[in-house]
Amino acid sequence: MAETKRDAKKYEKINNLVFLADIILTILILLSFFITPLSLNLMKIIEKNIPESYGQTVHFILLNAVYLTAFVFINWAVFMPLYYYASYHVEHKYGLSNLTRLNWFKDELKKFVITVLTKLILIEALYLLLWKQPGSWWIWTAVVWIVFSVIMSKVYPSLILPLFYKLKPIGNESLEKRIKTFIEKEGGGVLGVYEWVLSEKTKKANAAFAGMGNTKKVILGDTLLKDYSEEEIETIVAHEFGHHRFRHIYKFLYIGAIFYVASFALINMIFKGLVDIRYHGYIEFYSIATFPLIALLIYVIQLVAMPTFNAISRFFERQADRFALEKTGKPDAFISGMTKLAEQNLANKEPNGVIEFLLYSHPAISKRIEAAEKYKKNISAGQQNN
Repeated sequence: MAETKRDAKKYEKINNLVFLADIILTILILLSFFITPLSLNLMKIIEKNIPESYGQTVHFILLNAVYLTAFVFINWAVFMPLYYYASYHVEHKYGLSNLTRLNWFKDELKKFVITVLTKLILIEALYLLLWKQPGSWWIWTAVVWIVFSVIMSKVYPSLILPLFYKLKPIGNESLEKRIKTFIEKEGGGVLGVYEWVLSEKTKKANAAFAGMGNTKKVILGDTLLKDYSEEEIETIVAHEFGHHRFRHIYKFLYIGAIFYVASFALINMIFKGLVDIRYHGYIEFYSIATFPLIALLIYVIQLVAMPTFNAISRFFERQADRFALEKTGKPDAFISGMTKLAEQNLANKEPNGVIEFLLYSHPAISKRIEAAEKYKKNISAGQQNN
């Protein structure tokens, strides 16, 4: 037990240092492209090889698409050693990964393709609006990004998740009935309960209530199904359903919408302040050569906002925990389930308070268990009084 606790702290420290390295490297790359003529030169090389006979708009879109693909690839190549160290070497070092190097690389290629496609949609829209709607681009860009977020939330369990993991019917009638009965009792509905084949890639356990509207699914990791009791799994599913009951996905979308509007409004103000400054011979901010500047501004704004988003997320998680305890009435199963998850996922139960505030989207496991213990005592006291 003591050794697991030490490993969890070391594992967290390594991941925190990797995250810090990721921040520093990202900012350095974006600054190097923005401050030097690198971005402009990359754009010019691409521009020379795209015929203008396609028409101005098509030329603009193709130039942006090739530039973005090249830029993402350069970043991917630069970050690959860090990705490998964090998601392959460290995971194997602490006995958390089942991936071979080949399968790890295949997953990274899939992530690269998805990243390129999503950036093409979002950044192409941003630059087209910068070009065509210079006065109101920031409003329309926020609208496009919000709609895209909603679409991705809806299609993720059906289109994206199966690219990385197998989903299959759960094959446990007793557990499936227990879960469906609970959800129906609480006024919810799902497409079905599925086994999420995590064991091909990891030893970690997880569960989710994925999708929106008519795409909702309960997905349970096979690593969870293997070692957890039905009551423990019920409390975990109840927690996930709590997010649905309190409409946390929708609330995050609303918060994200406000964030997008505020972020692009701020970037628009910065652009207006830079309008008289020539960027290596260019003053048109709709030129794709200015992408490193936009990416840097978005990245820094996200970093500054991250503690606030994490604080909101922790509040939502506490709500979902309380829901699971109240609706199942099984604090012992909740506590044992949380304890198992912490040990299996090598989570640091008692992180540094500053680290938790800055980086944790969930409350520390020790606090979640403490809240469940308090709930259990209150229930016992109430029963004694009766």
